[in-house]
Amino acid sequence: MVTTPFFARPARRWKTSASCAALADAIAVCDEDATVSDILRFDQPMAAANDEGGTRDPVLIYPRLKVIDRVYKTRPYVIVDDVLTSGGHIAAGITILREQGADVDLVVCGVSAEKFPVDDPFAKVDRTIPDFDPSLGYWVG
Repeated sequence: MVTTPFFARPARRWKTSASCAALADAIAVCDEDATVSDILRFDQPMAAANDEGGTRDPVLIYPRLKVIDRVYKTRPYVIVDDVLTSGGHIAAGITILREQGADVDLVVCGVSAEKFPVDDPFAKVDRTIPDFDPSLGYWVG
């Protein structure tokens, strides 16, 4: 398994957030053959979606996202993020990694931002993120 932390603040395109890195490391510890591969970066600074008016749209994120190191084509990938909102950046990241030959099996996020209050904020949340097809320019599935 390869855990790939997704950096939380696009403006810090050269550095993964400490929370994403720590979560990726904690997951990797559970598998003695696991590797943490911090390989996703934007090619230019981008505003953060939560407080700087940036985008969560994979159509806008995808062309700016790059793989900066080797992709292990024979190992399953787990993308790790600290907070999941719309899933747009995750969908773009999955697409980029799959285009490079990665087998993305799972996304693990520390927190799922929900639009409405939930009864148990600490309950496990399962979500399906629609695929993103850059040739179509929109989410599919």
